[in-house]
Amino acid sequence: MILKEIYSFIKNKYELSEPDARALIEFQLQKDFSLIIGSQEEISKQDLSLLEREAYSLQQGYPLSYILNEHFFYKHKFYVDNNVLIPRTETEYLVEFIIKDLKTQGRTPQLIMDIGAGSGCIGISLLLEYPQAKVFFVEDSPGAVAVTLRNLRNHKIAENRYAISSSLTEAQSLLAGQKLDLIVSNPPYIASEDQRVDDNVKLYEPPHALYADDEGYAYLKSWSIWSKNNIKSNGKIYFEFGEGQAEELGAYAEALGWSYKILKDQFQVDRFWCLDEEHKHG
Repeated sequence: MILKEIYSFIKNKYELSEPDARALIEFQLQKDFSLIIGSQEEISKQDLSLLEREAYSLQQGYPLSYILNEHFFYKHKFYVDNNVLIPRTETEYLVEFIIKDLKTQGRTPQLIMDIGAGSGCIGISLLLEYPQAKVFFVEDSPGAVAVTLRNLRNHKIAENRYAISSSLTEAQSLLAGQKLDLIVSNPPYIASEDQRVDDNVKLYEPPHALYADDEGYAYLKSWSIWSKNNIKSNGKIYFEFGEGQAEELGAYAEALGWSYKILKDQFQVDRFWCLDEEHKHG
């Protein structure tokens, strides 16, 4: 089979979308699509076999980002594998919102924490945005820590600009009494019995990054208490949460006497819980 025929063959045989088929072919053959689609060159049996294997995996629902080991998130490419959650567009929207919000206020955070860091995409995006900042990554999965470290190296982040801890207790020790300017977290927030989770997510993405006890609220509640105790008086705390959780989180904040605001994502769904003194709910 010649290269110019491979696109139609893979796309049609495995019922792939045009973007997925194109990305897969470019990745496996390590050539620009424009050079593939017009080429009379024969594809090797080895390349064709690997390409078909990957196309079959994709057809079965295995995420393209895991096959490519790459995902684009807020201006930058990040390495991902099945040790970490694939970054969502809602989380990207949150990072964009935070940066715009801080710019409007003329504020530049110096000490930042990314709790439940996963691939590190949130914290690293902020490091790249704020060259004088330091980020404390908190992640208890060794596999995810390896991904975060790889992304830090890929983006050439100096070692004195970050620290990685396996727990909030360890992170608090590293802070040595310092308070944080900004805390961001996309924690596990799905209840174990939630039936709305896509089968592909259940099958292929890491459960430790998805599910939480207490009907999905365990990390949202415990991490928010820690955050309130370790944020500066004018600092900002942002947590992503799931659909239908806004009311419970609001009641929780009010019971503890916290000021808060519920923010919507780009789809106008309640998605982010902001805790700071400037956001008086009402």
